[in-house]
Amino acid sequence: MERYIGIDAGSRCVKTAVIEESRVIKTEIVSSVKFDRKHIKKLAELSLGYSGVGLTGYGRSMLLDKFNPDSCNKITEITAAVKGAEFKEIKVSGIIDIGGQDTKIIKVEDGYKISNFKLNDKCAAGTGRFIELILNSLDMEFEDLNDLDIDKLNEPSINSTCAVFAETEVIQLLYGGYSKEELISAVFKSIAKKVILSNASLIKGPVIFIGGAAGFMPLKRWIEKILGQKVYVPRYHWFNNAIGAALSVMEKNKKKEKIKI
Repeated sequence: MERYIGIDAGSRCVKTAVIEESRVIKTEIVSSVKFDRKHIKKLAELSLGYSGVGLTGYGRSMLLDKFNPDSCNKITEITAAVKGAEFKEIKVSGIIDIGGQDTKIIKVEDGYKISNFKLNDKCAAGTGRFIELILNSLDMEFEDLNDLDIDKLNEPSINSTCAVFAETEVIQLLYGGYSKEELISAVFKSIAKKVILSNASLIKGPVIFIGGAAGFMPLKRWIEKILGQKVYVPRYHWFNNAIGAALSVMEKNKKKEKIKI
C-alpha cells in the first residue's frame, strides 16, 4: 500500500505527516532550531521506503536536495494549505492560516480552486510568535488558556500594531490593574481584528482555521465573534500543510501513472 510523507518546514516548527490513501497514520513536530542533520538524515532514510515526499514551508527549498528528486515535490504554502483543507472534505470558502511568523488568508471557490489570497505584512503581530511573546511576558502557559471565558472578561484595547510595542503596552496595562486573563484575551481580540477586518472580502462564508495558533481556543472564539459565524478547526490543524504537501506528491505520481497507461 502506497504511503506518502509531507514535510512542512516552517519558521518555528517542522511538521511531518504520513498519509496512506485517505488516512493520516503518523504525525510529528520538531522545533526548527532542533531540526538538525540527524532529523534530516532520518527522514531521508525513511523516505526510501515510501512512494514520495512533499515539501512546503519556509525551508522547503533547503531540504529539496536531501531527497530523491524523482519522488519529491515542492509546493507553496498557499497550495499546501488548500490541499490539506480539501483532504478533510469540508466545504469552505475561506482559509485562515496563522503560523509562527506569518498569517495567510485564502479564498477558495469551485472545488477548492484558489481565488485570491493575502499574506500579513512583515511583522510578528497577528502571529503565533506574538502570542508566545505575550505568554512569556505574563508568565502564563498554554494550559492556562483552556478555561479562559472571553465573554466574562473586561479586556482593555491593545492599540499597538507592532509586536514589540504591543508587548510593552500589555505590561503597562498589567501595572494598571488588569488581570493576566483579561490581557491575554485582549491580545487574542487584537489579533482577530487584525486578521478579519483587513481581509473581510476573502473570508465570506464557511471558514476553516489552521496553523499552530488554531490551537488557542480563545483566539478561535474571538475570530468567530468578529466574523459573526462559526469557524471550523480540524483535528490536524497544525499538520494541515504537511498533509497537503503529501497529497501533492501523491497526485503527481497518479498523473504519471495515467500518462504511462
